[in-house]
Amino acid sequence: EPRPSFPVLLLKYEDLAADPTAGCLALARLIRPNSSTADVAEAVSNSTFQRMRAIEEADIQNKRPGIFYKPYLQQSIDSGLRFMRNGAVGDGAMRLSPEQRSRLRSAFRPLLAQLGYSTG
Repeated sequence: EPRPSFPVLLLKYEDLAADPTAGCLALARLIRPNSSTADVAEAVSNSTFQRMRAIEEADIQNKRPGIFYKPYLQQSIDSGLRFMRNGAVGDGAMRLSPEQRSRLRSAFRPLLAQLGYSTG
């Protein structure tokens, strides 16, 4: 398999959730190699689920377009749907039907294997 001509970091949500500091440190080494330990600690504290949920709620309340609020999503927002659902590992997959999960496993089998996920 050919290697890309640019740096790649494989960072799974599960690993990031288990050890946010290690994940952010790896990311900082890639995109901001001069980051200090304090920079990484600040990034970790500013990206907790609770902090991101608070930003999302503020964006929605103030109708501030960005990552979390988009006017065309207003109907979904009004019905209670949020990007920041609950932050639990595996929650996204559990919201899919068994058939959808099967199709995704089939379509992404090589990538899933490369990342260490079960492909069965």
